[in-house]
Amino acid sequence: MRAHKLVSATMLLGIATMSSCIDKDYDLSDIDSTVRVDVNDLVLPVNIDDITLKSIFNIKEGDRVQIVDGQYAFIEDGSFTSDEIKINEVKIAAPYIAPVVQTINTGLTPGMGAVPGATIGLDIPASKSDFSTSSNLVSEYIVTIDNVKVDCDVTVSLAIKELAGRISSFDVETISLQLPVGIDAVPEHGTFDKETGILTATNFKSVGNTVSLKFKVTAIDFNKADVKFDTAKRLVTFASSYAVKSGHFVFASDNVSGSLPTSLTLETRYTMSDIVTKSFTGEVRYDVEGTDISDVSLTDLPDILSQEGTNLSIVNPQIYLDVTNPLSVYGVHAQTGLTITSYSKDNVAKTYSLDAPYFTIPGNASSQFYLSPATVSSFYPGYTNPEHVAFTSLSDVLSGNGLPERLGIDLVNPSMPTQAVRDVNLGVNLGKIEGKYTFFAPLALGSGSQIIYSETEDGWSSEDLDHVTIETLVVTANVTSNLPLGFVASAYPVDVNGDRIGNVTIEGVDVAAEANNQPIEIHITGEIRKLDGICYTATVKAGDSEQTLTPDMNIKFSNIRAKAKGYYQKEL
Repeated sequence: MRAHKLVSATMLLGIATMSSCIDKDYDLSDIDSTVRVDVNDLVLPVNIDDITLKSIFNIKEGDRVQIVDGQYAFIEDGSFTSDEIKINEVKIAAPYIAPVVQTINTGLTPGMGAVPGATIGLDIPASKSDFSTSSNLVSEYIVTIDNVKVDCDVTVSLAIKELAGRISSFDVETISLQLPVGIDAVPEHGTFDKETGILTATNFKSVGNTVSLKFKVTAIDFNKADVKFDTAKRLVTFASSYAVKSGHFVFASDNVSGSLPTSLTLETRYTMSDIVTKSFTGEVRYDVEGTDISDVSLTDLPDILSQEGTNLSIVNPQIYLDVTNPLSVYGVHAQTGLTITSYSKDNVAKTYSLDAPYFTIPGNASSQFYLSPATVSSFYPGYTNPEHVAFTSLSDVLSGNGLPERLGIDLVNPSMPTQAVRDVNLGVNLGKIEGKYTFFAPLALGSGSQIIYSETEDGWSSEDLDHVTIETLVVTANVTSNLPLGFVASAYPVDVNGDRIGNVTIEGVDVAAEANNQPIEIHITGEIRKLDGICYTATVKAGDSEQTLTPDMNIKFSNIRAKAKGYYQKEL
C-alpha cells in the first residue's frame, strides 16, 4: 500500500533551488547537508475490517481442525498394529526306553517236531518299562500347564527270538497294555480307556516272529500323568512307564520249521517319537510388542493456535479407540495403559497418563473405548456405545506457551495378564492386535486458556517512509465483538521482513465481552524505523466457565486511525 508523501513538493523545490544558487567555487564539504523535518500527526494508511474465526482458520478438507456440529474441533486419526502373537511349541525329545527280555517256557518235549493240526497257546508275561524325558524350552508366556495336545507316535514290539526266520506269523488273541494314566491315545488296533490308561487289542497277526502295536498319543493331562513343570527353569519333565499287563498268543506247530523250542525268548521294545506340543490348557501371560504409534505433528495448525502465547486447556477432549482382539476365540482379555507426551519446540517433554494404570480390553472380537476427562452423551461418528476410560489430564495436553510441536501417543505395557485359557494353539501365528484411534478435541476453552487473534496490515514501506523515525504511534478504533469473553486489544509495528520491531513500549486496551462499538486507543512509543505495517492482536483469556469457539465469532475494528509523531531525516 503506497504511503503518503511526507514532504511537500514546494519544500523539496525550495531546497533544490537553494542548492542550485550556491557558488561552485566555494568548499562546502564542512556544511551539514542533512535535512531533518519534524513529523506531527502523520496519518498512516489503515484498511482492516472484521476478524472472524472462519477466515482465520480457513478450513480445508483434511485439515486437523474441522467444524463439527457448529463448533471447531481438533481431529487426528491414526492406527496401530502389534507384532504377531505367537507362543512357541515345545518339543520334548524322544526318550530311550530299555527293552525287556523274558523267557517263556513252552512245556514242549525237546526235539519235538511239528504236530500236524496242533495249536500251541502261550501267555504273554507281564513286564514294565520306565522312561523319562524333559525340555527346558517352555515358552515364557506359559504360566501353568494343565493339559497339552500333542503329536507323538509310540510302537510296542514283541519279538520271539527263537521263531526268527522259522515262522511266517502267529496270532495274538489278546494283549493288554498299561499306558501312563493321564494320556489320551488313539490305537491303530484295539481300544483305549482314557480313565484307566489300558489299551486292549485282540485278534491280530504278527509279521514273522514280531508283533507290533502302534498308537498315537494325542494329549497329556499334566496332573493325572504327574508331569512336572518348573516355571522358574521353564523345564517340563515327563517320567512314567509302559507295561504289558497280560496277553495270549497262539501258533500252529506245523507253521514252525524245524523242531519246536522248549522255551522262547520274548523281547519287548517301546519306541517313542519326539513329543511335540500343539496346544495347551492352563494359564497364559503375554507381553504384546510392536504397538508403536506415529507421533502427531502439530506444526501445520492455523496461526491462531500455533503462535507464541497460545495456551489451550480443552474442556473435554476425547480419544476414541477401536481395538480387535485376535485371541477372542480363546476368551483372552488384554490390558494396556496409555500416555500422551507433548513435545515443545525446544523438545521439552511432558507426559499425561490415564487416571488408572490401565484399562481392560475384554475377550471380544472387537471393542470400542473413549478416553476423556468426563463422559459424553453423544459419540464421534463410527463409534457405538464405547466404554468410557477416565483420562482427566487429557485436557492439558495442548497447554503451554504456544502449542506443542508434536504429540507422542504410547500404549503402556500392553499385555494379556495371567489368565486361564483352553486349547491355545502353539507354534503358529495367532494374529495381531490391531486398532484405530481418533483424537477428537472440541475447542471448548477451559479455565486459563488463552488464544490470540491477529491481523496484519502491511505493505506501507516506501522511500519516503523509510526515512521517517516514529517516536509515538497512536492507533484509535471502535471495536464490536460477539465474543462472550473480554479481551486485550493491542498492536505492534512490523518491518518489511514481517518481523516485529522491538525496543518499543505498547499500551494495550481492555475490551469488554460482547463490546458494541467500544472506542479504543493503543499507544506505541519508542524508535520505529523502516515501518511496513502494524499487526493488530486480540488476546482472549477464558474465564471459569467453558467457552466454545464457533465460526461466527468475530471482532470488528472500524474507524481505524493510526497517527505518527517523529521526524523525517534525509541527506541531500
